[in-house]
Amino acid sequence: MTIKNEEKVRNWENIILRWKQTSLSMTQFCKSENLSIDTFKYWKYKLAGSRNSEAVDMRNAIEGLSAKVKGLMYQDPLSGELFVFGNRNHRIIKILYWHNNGFCLWMKKLEKGRFRWPKPTADVFLFLKTSV
Repeated sequence: MTIKNEEKVRNWENIILRWKQTSLSMTQFCKSENLSIDTFKYWKYKLAGSRNSEAVDMRNAIEGLSAKVKGLMYQDPLSGELFVFGNRNHRIIKILYWHNNGFCLWMKKLEKGRFRWPKPTADVFLFLKTSV
């Protein structure tokens, strides 16, 4: 990594740390700092590294999964976006999203085979978000 890239990474680490220390949503923080929300999300996921790739305990229901959305993904579970969770062997997925006045939770369990699972990168997150 070049010095210029290291400085950029440190800068975004500091920005994300400042956001975590506020009570503002991502959108509010980005507006107050004059930042692009998409760029902020890109760096947040890029710097989160493998935390987003952890298998999820499929005993989690709406409350547990929405807590993971807030705590690990730093997203608003009420945003209407789809949040997809998988178990360790990728045979079960759960999809959580907010619709109008309540959460929807879908689950699918494969009897044979496995779901294809992308590696957790910011590029995958942004691609999925824009293509859904």
